[in-house]
Amino acid sequence: MKYYSDNPLLAWMKKRIDTNKNIILVINGSTGSSKTYDALTLAYESSKLFGTNFTIGTNVDFEFINFIKKTRLPENSKPGTPFILEEVGAVGGGAAARDWQSKVNKLFFSFMQTTRHKNQILIFTCPQFSNLDAGARKLVHIQLTTSGINFKKRIAYVKPYLLQVNDRTEKIYFKYMRFKMDGKPTKLKMLGINHPPMHLVDEYEKIKTKFSEKLEKSILEEAKPKVELPRAKIDIDEVMYLKEKGYSNPEIAQKRGISLRWVQKLQQMNNGEQKTPHSAVFMRDFGVLNE
Repeated sequence: MKYYSDNPLLAWMKKRIDTNKNIILVINGSTGSSKTYDALTLAYESSKLFGTNFTIGTNVDFEFINFIKKTRLPENSKPGTPFILEEVGAVGGGAAARDWQSKVNKLFFSFMQTTRHKNQILIFTCPQFSNLDAGARKLVHIQLTTSGINFKKRIAYVKPYLLQVNDRTEKIYFKYMRFKMDGKPTKLKMLGINHPPMHLVDEYEKIKTKFSEKLEKSILEEAKPKVELPRAKIDIDEVMYLKEKGYSNPEIAQKRGISLRWVQKLQQMNNGEQKTPHSAVFMRDFGVLNE
């Protein structure tokens, strides 16, 4: 990628950081469309432009909490420091997707508010812009859509759009970036992004593999059938005896292999807050009696 004076996108980013603002840039595209490598190149070029830190270990992540921690590292305090948050969680539907959208929304708001004085750059990748909810979309400053790869030249092409939000209607408008070419105003309808340096690619692939293995392991663990252990019998007298011995409710529940809810229920019965149940069915429903 050329130096910022010859690159309208980097020139726009420099002007924004120099005027004490931060940047949220989203790259969208299908799997294999080079959106991650585009993000790496933009972050790398930005770090050279602003003289900031950028490494895979300290500026790239796949999980929200780790990502936020990295934005607070001392080496990442300089204005113009770029970060990349990858797309994991964007695909799919249902509650998991809604939870992911909610986290992105909170992250964008947090980035806009708590890092305002730091003037940092957030580069975010996900398959489609619509993966973000309405609140998050309105916080994005610039959106890039992948549009093909020239494998011989090792250049990926994107369509860049500046986002403007109408304050009254809250409608988002996607506008071409404008720059001057040979002294004439021109719209930037396509931008070529070079392949990132191989040392960044190698480091990225290592942490991506490690994260993918961790994710796969957690999915397999969740898929395992849950084995229910036999539930122990316990009465009010035994609970109160253990309480007198100084055991806490969680300790009693763990010691006797019952739920914390049932320990609390037995205490309520002892205190006269609830009538003692005589129904064996009731007792079984709370896991005290085996069927």
